[in-house]
Amino acid sequence: MASWLKKLRKPSFRGVPLQAVDGVSTETPIRTAEHEYPGIPGGWVEHLDRGLRAWSLTVTYTGADYYGMRDQLETALDFPAPGLLVHPTRGEVQASVSGAYTVTERDGTATFQITFRESGRPTAVSAGTPSTGSALLSRVEDGLSAVAGAFADTFSVASLPSWARAETIDAVTAQVESIRETIEGPVGQLAENATEIIASLRDLEAEIQTLVDTPAILAARYSEILRQIQHLGVYRLLTGDAGIPDPAAGLTPTADDVAANEVESARALLRMSLCAWGETVQATTWDSFDAAEDEALILADRIGAELEYTLDDTEYQALLDLQVALAAYLDAQGARLPRLIEVTQGTPASVLELAQRWHADADRADEIRARNGLIDPVWVTGDLWILGVA
Repeated sequence: MASWLKKLRKPSFRGVPLQAVDGVSTETPIRTAEHEYPGIPGGWVEHLDRGLRAWSLTVTYTGADYYGMRDQLETALDFPAPGLLVHPTRGEVQASVSGAYTVTERDGTATFQITFRESGRPTAVSAGTPSTGSALLSRVEDGLSAVAGAFADTFSVASLPSWARAETIDAVTAQVESIRETIEGPVGQLAENATEIIASLRDLEAEIQTLVDTPAILAARYSEILRQIQHLGVYRLLTGDAGIPDPAAGLTPTADDVAANEVESARALLRMSLCAWGETVQATTWDSFDAAEDEALILADRIGAELEYTLDDTEYQALLDLQVALAAYLDAQGARLPRLIEVTQGTPASVLELAQRWHADADRADEIRARNGLIDPVWVTGDLWILGVA
């Protein structure tokens, strides 16, 4: 056997074998600058650097299972991220599909014409752009302050008779108890400091009968405890009733005042939860753009529901600014986070094979298994969600 044949590698892309490879060619563009001057014959060419090297291959599948191999390669080629190309003579290189590839099917064969281009990881350069994360946190602080201010201005038991004051205390205590019960529930227990939060809420329940006389201090206690939660799922539960309407008219003005106090307290708790939720969104390390997008869109939608019932101008503007800051933060995340890509695995394969194929890293098998809820890690077929490359 000729010595060069011994050096050939078994070609593949993302672990999918490339069969009957033919017509292998390499293109290496050289970046140059031509310098010519008026009145002077000739000129000179400045060699700047080389461009992205490209490899063109013809791949042919044949036989009874050529459909399956065709589908596997098409899935690998369509995946929107660089992948490991094992070139028959050049060895291993990270590459992306360049331009269109063609598939010609005839007489039980599928022939691909593919051009790959070397592809490194993009580098983002910042030139003094303000941090959207810092801007979001600033809007969170503004929002908490504005909500507290609006609550202090509208909540009052000063002129209420004793029975109305007692009803207000009972209503506010019930709202805090509801939050405590949420933290005591299965989702709330996922919060790292659930025990401390429950203790703080019990303390607050005992203090409400005096704190109702100082709504600014009561609002500060609301804010302090809600910011301790730092769990996305809990904030979703606490803000499920976003868009609290104005209370219906009661039988007497005093009854109206009690109802108004109850609603203002509920709104303050909910709106502060929205602000604290935004703070936790910023502090969370997201593994995909899709996860960050889902969370931010739900939060923005609930802020929008509350805006419909916000009469205080400062509070309205602060919540609106928080909503805008969330959108800006999401845009910034989209520039650096990978997206989830849906792929179809036709031929059964192990999750280890898939991790090697899509990520060139078998150690990420557990990630694929967990994300897709795979039960059998050695026999995987069907639609899967794979994390792309940022």
